[in-house]
Amino acid sequence: MRNAASQPRSAALTERQSLTRLYRWAALVRALIGLLAYVLTFYFDLTILEDALTYNNAGWGIAQEWLAGRSVDFDGLGGGAKTGELLVRHIAAYYYVTGGFGTLPVLLVLFSLLTALAPVYVYRVARELEAPEGAARRAGWLVALSPAFVFWSGSLYKEGVTMLVLSVAAYHTLRLQSRWNRWSLIILVMCDAVLWGVRTYLGVLLGLAVLLSLIWAR
Repeated sequence: MRNAASQPRSAALTERQSLTRLYRWAALVRALIGLLAYVLTFYFDLTILEDALTYNNAGWGIAQEWLAGRSVDFDGLGGGAKTGELLVRHIAAYYYVTGGFGTLPVLLVLFSLLTALAPVYVYRVARELEAPEGAARRAGWLVALSPAFVFWSGSLYKEGVTMLVLSVAAYHTLRLQSRWNRWSLIILVMCDAVLWGVRTYLGVLLGLAVLLSLIWAR
């Protein structure tokens, strides 16, 4: 009986260790690529962080207005910054909290720590679909180390947030298909709101996909 009871705990511990290792490597690789892109952009005149610089400069400018006690009209954002308004708002909050002394490299690392959760949720999606642990682990590592995912997730592009949100939404949709969970529903609403702020058409598609999947189950 003792051995039988210890097996589920051992399996859970192994899975937790796999997810921890997956997240750490995903975060490390993303942060390193983001910092490399920063060095190449500022010291070698390569426009690798073009979108990121647009969001960063807009966010820094807004933070300066807030620190001076002035309000900001977000409708007046330029085209590039307007398309990433959600990111701009969070970047502005970052610079506001740091008193305007935050730096882009630190922001890139923080962004990498966030987007590194995507491979973890890909793993969880696979497990929720009853895939073997080995298959779920390979799926997670594929996303963790895929060059495209690594670059977009480490260089402050909207694609990193989009990938994370879609992964989280897929996981909680699967959970709701098998059992009711109010927190999963709340998280899905939040995911859809984030997508509306990043890519509006994906917010629409996600809402329809979740609704249909819950009606017809798997």
